[in-house]
Amino acid sequence: MAQRLAAVGSTDAIADVLAESTPEEWQAGLFWYPTTHVDALASSVRYDLPLDVVVGVISALSPKLSWLRNVKAADRVISAYVNGEGRKSLTGTSVPCYRANVDKAWNILRSGSARDYFVYETGPKTFCFSDNILRPWASELVTVDRHAFRAWMADNNAGERLTARQYRLAAADFVTLASEYGVRPLQLQAIAWLTWKRLYADSPRDAAETVEQLQHILATADRESWTIK
Repeated sequence: MAQRLAAVGSTDAIADVLAESTPEEWQAGLFWYPTTHVDALASSVRYDLPLDVVVGVISALSPKLSWLRNVKAADRVISAYVNGEGRKSLTGTSVPCYRANVDKAWNILRSGSARDYFVYETGPKTFCFSDNILRPWASELVTVDRHAFRAWMADNNAGERLTARQYRLAAADFVTLASEYGVRPLQLQAIAWLTWKRLYADSPRDAAETVEQLQHILATADRESWTIK
């Protein structure tokens, strides 16, 4: 019996989400990754760590976290490492992440490089996310997290685990549609992500954090030094 292929989404589904985007979400999406890059750079300077290490910690901790909680968790892990507190000081309360992800972030800090900790074949989401933050002006990869996936599927009840085929097809559709809209793939994904998060927030707290993030980007984005290429 032939194996049944997992369901797939479409560019039409993403376009329908974009049609619901506010002007603020569109602007914030355009500058989501550049602003995140600048924020990560500030942390690397503050803690005297390589930028790729800071970005690696952020990406390693990102699964199932809102962006603001992701940033706070990354700062807590980095601070504990730099101040010699030890891995055991990081409890589930202070760092609400999967233990394996905290271990990965800690090992990145210990190694001094994130290069060997992200592999597309085994973890495409964190691989692409770290590349998008590290190289927002050049990265052609697409971060397909559960929100981007559900936007692509036009289904807020779609599962959270993508097959390799689903990830590849979803990313390709974001790339195709980005070309039609005249923006970079990571920009289109960020716009769709912000819009979907407003339409289908996980909780009131999640909705408030998304608004706070959007406002931060709009207030701090350096629109003069970063242009679409």
